[in-house]
Amino acid sequence: MSRIERRSLHDVVADRLRDMIVEGELAAGVVIPEMQLCASLGVSRTPIREALKLLVQDGLVDYLPKRGFAVRALESGEARQMLELLAELEGMASALACARASDEGVSAIAQLHEAMLIAYRASDRSRYFRLNQDIHEGIVALSENQPLVEMHRRLSLRLRRVRFLSNSEERDWQASVADHETILSHLKARDGSALRRLMTRHVLDIWTAVESSFTQAASSDIARKAG
Repeated sequence: MSRIERRSLHDVVADRLRDMIVEGELAAGVVIPEMQLCASLGVSRTPIREALKLLVQDGLVDYLPKRGFAVRALESGEARQMLELLAELEGMASALACARASDEGVSAIAQLHEAMLIAYRASDRSRYFRLNQDIHEGIVALSENQPLVEMHRRLSLRLRRVRFLSNSEERDWQASVADHETILSHLKARDGSALRRLMTRHVLDIWTAVESSFTQAASSDIARKAG
C-alpha cells in the first residue's frame, strides 16, 4: 500500500504563488508584497518566505537584497531560446513515450485530455492551463528518461507564464486544442516520428503567439524610461 504524501505548508503556498505568477496576479519586476500575501492567503510570513526561496530555486523569482523578492522578468531573446530547447526536449520525449509507454500510461493522458476539453468548453482558462501542463509533463514522464524529465521540469517552470499567454487569443487557443487532439491520436497509435514532429512544432508555435507581447512590453518600457 502506497503512503499518503503529506505536503508542507510552504510547498502548498509555493504552488499558489506559481499560479499567481502564471496568471499575472504577481507582475514581473515588481517587489512581491509579502505582508499582503500573508493576509490574503491566511498564513504567517514564514511559509511565504520559504515558498519564495523555492521559487528562487525554480528561477521564477529573484531575491533583491534589502528589498525582498520580485518575479523574474524574461527577456525576449531568452524566452525564444528557451522555447527552442523546450521544443526539442518535448519532441524527443514524445518519440520515446511512443516506444515505451504502457497502455495504462496512454489511458491516463487520454483522461487528462478529456478533462482539458471540458475546461475549454467552459472557457475555464486556469483549469485548462493546469490540465494542459499535466498532459505535457505526463507525456515527458512516459519517456522513462529521468534526466530528460528533470531538465524539462526546470525549463517548463521558467516558461509557465509564457505558455499561459500563448492561449490569450481565441484562435491560438483553438489551434492548441486541435493540436492536442492530434497529439493524443499519434500517442495512441505509437507513431513516434509523427508525434515528435508535431510536438516540436506545437511548442515552437508558442513563440509565434507571444512574440508581439514581448515587443509591446519592450516598447512600453522604453516609453516609460523616456518619460
